[in-house]
Order: sequence, then structure tokens, then C-alpha cells
Amino acid sequence: MTLFFRIFLLVSLSLFFFFMLAVRAIIVYKHTGKNPIMLQRGDNAHSLMSRYLVMMMLLLAAFVLVNVFAPEWYNYFLPITCLDKIHLKDIGAGMMIVALVLTYIAQAQMRNSWRVGIDEQTKTELVTNGLFQYSRNPIYLGMVLALLGAFLIAPTGATLLIFVLCYVLMQIQIRLEEEHLTKLHGLAYLDYKKKVRRWV
Repeated sequence: MTLFFRIFLLVSLSLFFFFMLAVRAIIVYKHTGKNPIMLQRGDNAHSLMSRYLVMMMLLLAAFVLVNVFAPEWYNYFLPITCLDKIHLKDIGAGMMIVALVLTYIAQAQMRNSWRVGIDEQTKTELVTNGLFQYSRNPIYLGMVLALLGAFLIAPTGATLLIFVLCYVLMQIQIRLEEEHLTKLHGLAYLDYKKKVRRWV
């Protein structure tokens, strides 16, 4: 993997954590006085999902950092050489840029309803406009695009495993959130589910 793509992955991941998590969390906190990052604790499905998703993000961050500061270790991550093509890397980079824009817009459209995890103590507004007219989960869609883009840029056994595990975890997390939103909004959410697909 060239220096350009190693730096690209580092910058993309940094933008995601800074703008999509830290800055957005500060904005929501200032407007609501509540921390929107709901990392569950305890021995239940919600807390288990939170821990696993955080673990996957940390593994991806570790992969990116190792490849920037110790690129000679790249071969230890089991490169998939048949996918190591420049045009696939370009597609992957494009997917990551689209993912960042998509996620940023979707978070902005959620306004004060944006959360990481499930907030069982606050009745947040049901957002159905903007990107949410076309996908019930545009933020998760952006995350899938970003992870797939990262895999195409750095096609290895490690990035493939991270992508697959994150996709499975997101599928489970989405269903947990759907159960919560059904309890919270009732018929309004059930009607929304009938009109808009889960992904796109």
C-alpha cells in the first residue's frame, strides 16, 4: 500500500472520530445538556453490542496506525493480493468520501435526536425527513460504505474480518434500535417502517 493511501486512511478515520463523534457529541450536549454517546453497561445485549462495536473500531484504528508508522508489518495482516489493484483503491477512496459526507448530513438532519447507542431515558424526536426519507439508517449505511472502502484500499484478511464482523454487529444493533423506537414512537414508527427500507 502506497504512502498516499496509508495517509488517506488515517485522515479519513481521524475525520470520522473527530467530526462524526466528538464534534457532533459536543453540539448535541450543548443543545440538550445530555451526553448523546450511550455506551451501555451491564450484562445485557445492548452493552455487549456497544463493547463489540467499540472493539472493532479500535482494531481498525490500530490497523491504520500500524500501517502508517510501521508499513513493513502490512504483510502480517494477510494481504489479499488479487484485490490489490489501483482502480479498486480509487473506488474505495471514493466510497469513504461518500460515506463521510453521507454520515455528516444524516447526523446533522437528526439534530438533537442523534445518539450513539440506545437512550432509554429520553424521548427523542422521530426523524423521517432528508436522507431518512430514503433509508431508515443512513448513518449505518455510511459506516458500511466506509468499512468496505477501507477494505478495498487495504485488502487484507484483517480488514475483511473487521468489515464482516462490523456488518453483522450493525445488523443486530439496528434491530435492537428498531425495537426501542417501536416502543418509543409506536404506530408512527411502524408506519415509517412500512414506507422506508432499512438500508436503501
